[in-house]
Amino acid sequence: DAAVEAYGYSREEFLALSVMDIRAEGTLDDLKNQWTAAETGTIFETLHRTKAGHVFPVEVSSIQVAVAGEHLRLSVVRDISERRAAEADRLELLHRNALLERMAALGTMVAGVCHEMRQPLQGIRVITEGTLFWAERGRTPSPEQWSVKCGKMAAMANRLERVIQRLQA
Repeated sequence: DAAVEAYGYSREEFLALSVMDIRAEGTLDDLKNQWTAAETGTIFETLHRTKAGHVFPVEVSSIQVAVAGEHLRLSVVRDISERRAAEADRLELLHRNALLERMAALGTMVAGVCHEMRQPLQGIRVITEGTLFWAERGRTPSPEQWSVKCGKMAAMANRLERVIQRLQA
């Protein structure tokens, strides 16, 4: 009765159907190998179709049995729609988790790059603001002091350039 309800046929209609009648299009090519495997017992997944045309995934456990001297196939069919949906959800969560891990690693890298760039910029700012502060008060550095200050700023600018080159590599 569960099969009658699941497939949407009357009991009489369902009993008159063959396996090929409930298989979804595109799955019949596998039927011969699955039928042969059932001689010794097999479990496989395929797609079935209801009377209304709805296609759903199933797991089939099938084995050949002898009943009153006649060889029959005994098959237990389970609708695995929920299992497939849960697996799709699990894969989506794994994908999202991997994405979040990559984003976290990227965030860590960006923080490191910002630190590497901020330090030379701070050094340049301190030298230029200090020079401007003293220039506004009428005290300008000597040529030797200018040379030292410019050398420090050039070194800091070179450090920034190396950081940028590493990012571009």
